[in-house]
Amino acid sequence: FLLAQHRGKIKRILDRDGGQSQSTRAFHVRKKRKVYAMFIYDLFHTVLELPFLGLYPMVFCLYALCHFIFALVWWSISENCAIGLSSLLSAFYFSVETQMTIGYGAPKENFDGCPEAVFLLPLQVVCGQFL
Repeated sequence: FLLAQHRGKIKRILDRDGGQSQSTRAFHVRKKRKVYAMFIYDLFHTVLELPFLGLYPMVFCLYALCHFIFALVWWSISENCAIGLSSLLSAFYFSVETQMTIGYGAPKENFDGCPEAVFLLPLQVVCGQFL
C-alpha cells in the first residue's frame, strides 16, 4: 500500500480510466507515434489489413510497373538481340507475354545467342513469380 503511494502515475498504453466502453472495442489508446509512421514501419500487416478494393489496385499497379520496367529493358536490347520490337507498346506487350507465359513466338527462339536476353528472360519470369 505504501509502495503504491510513492510510485506516482504509471504510464500505460491503455487508459485505466477508460470507462465502460473498453469492452466494446473503444479503447483509449495513447499514440506514441504518428499514425502514418505506424503503417510504414509495419508494411506487411498494413497490406494484410487492406480491404479487397484497396489491395486490387495496388497489385495491378505493381504488375504494371514491373511490366513497364522490363519493357524498357527489352526495348533497349531489341536491336542487338534480333527481337524485332518496333515501339515501346510492342515492347510492353512482349514483356507481358514473357512474364505471364513461357513458350511464346519470339522471332528467333534463342535470341541469336544474345547474353542480355538469355539473362533477362529468366530474370523477368522469376520476378513475375515473386509478385
